Amino acid sequence: MFIALLTAAPGHAEAKAWQAAFKVTNSPSVKSAAPIITGTVNPERAKVVARYAGVAALTGNSANGHALFLANCAACHKLKGEGNEIGPDLGTIAGKPTEQLLEAIFDPSRAVEQRYLLQTITLKDGRTLAGLVSEQNANAVTLKLGTVTEVILREQVAKIETSNKSLMPDGLEAILNPQQTADLLAWGRRAYELQAFDQAAEAYLEVLKKDPKNVEAVRRVGILLFMGGRPEEARIFLEIAQGADPEAAEGWLFLGNLYFQEGRMQEAIAAWEKYLEAGGEAKERVEALIAMAKAQAQGGKDGRSVYEARCAACHGLQGEGGVGPRLKGNPILKVPEAVREIVLQGRGTMPAVPLSEEELEALLGYLGSL
Repeated sequence: MFIALLTAAPGHAEAKAWQAAFKVTNSPSVKSAAPIITGTVNPERAKVVARYAGVAALTGNSANGHALFLANCAACHKLKGEGNEIGPDLGTIAGKPTEQLLEAIFDPSRAVEQRYLLQTITLKDGRTLAGLVSEQNANAVTLKLGTVTEVILREQVAKIETSNKSLMPDGLEAILNPQQTADLLAWGRRAYELQAFDQAAEAYLEVLKKDPKNVEAVRRVGILLFMGGRPEEARIFLEIAQGADPEAAEGWLFLGNLYFQEGRMQEAIAAWEKYLEAGGEAKERVEALIAMAKAQAQGGKDGRSVYEARCAACHGLQGEGGVGPRLKGNPILKVPEAVREIVLQGRGTMPAVPLSEEELEALLGYLGSL
């Protein structure tokens, strides 16, 4: 089922079966299994977290944060392809509120998934080894801790115990002051903020490997695929996610943007209206998009109409920028051939935009007037 998820596209042989299975497992009568969370209350750790409450008001330096990540976190965590996958991939949690991230850093045992609890292996010769049991069978046990992996013969093992403490140790306050913590969090969020969409999508796909019914992860993959210029795949993920959780406003916003980009005005309008019904915060912006889409549904091949139908959802109604870069006043618009190439072939995260020659000429003329 997960193979279909990873390769989902309109023509994929298993896509429909996967979608059907997803809908069944997410129906009100069938609840998906949540990760098993355990935790311990430590008043001293809570005091440490409280001392760092001011971090939320600090401006972090992501370059400094990168260096801190490599020095202090990469031994056990991955982010943007760097590090080791012992604890959670930080790309999957970087968007959480600062308060939750501070708890995870300075009080790691307060709430931890059971799979990340510290495990201790006592050997028959009296030695003890601590880390994460990543694999075991009748013959051997594999223990991981940071960059070290040790394979232990089963016949050498006296017992394996799982503690109630996180594999991540306490005490990072001795290494990170509040500003360094803000820098580290800034680096953790950089994958999304700097539009490293493929890397962020890979992080959410790792979540789906472990929990294929995680609706939020499905939605995030869809959003990231859309932002990464892969609308056909994005549509599958977003439609599945919104079908399973129609109260998630963010998904309707991006699904409407996707439909709008494809020129499917009525579907875009319906998705944006559902965004408003779900209580989405960008009310004025989306109401303007709905009005624009309704106007475009009536047709029109003049430059402004083409721009509104194909470009405004990402670049703003007046070219002021949005998901895509600002166009108004952009010097590249003075080079029509360069713009033509970008529109027809795409560039970076922007997909190619299929236009007739008449529509393209009208669009170029309009863009030149911005």
